[in-house]
Amino acid sequence: MIIADLKAKVSLTAETEDANIIDVTRHSVLDGALRGFNKKSFKLTSGLNVKFAGEYGIDAGGPSREFLTLLCRSIKDSIIFKGPTDSKFLRRDIMGRFYGWEAQ
Repeated sequence: MIIADLKAKVSLTAETEDANIIDVTRHSVLDGALRGFNKKSFKLTSGLNVKFAGEYGIDAGGPSREFLTLLCRSIKDSIIFKGPTDSKFLRRDIMGRFYGWEAQ
């Protein structure tokens, strides 16, 4: 049992060596994501290895799922969406600034 656990940890480490490491805090997930995604070393074809500040553990999928859940909430609650809670839509003026569109 112990040997099987060690083998799993070693293979997990080998699989995540090429992963994009994202260091974030739970209080500013969106900012941490933007910093991580804008790194020159970030590769879209590699997986994620998320580390929350002040927390220990190996990302075997749980921290990445939690990160993506928190990131989606942060995006939903950000200024790029407007409208009532149950029917928000993208703000053209914010997206226009980002993509160089003219606001109409």
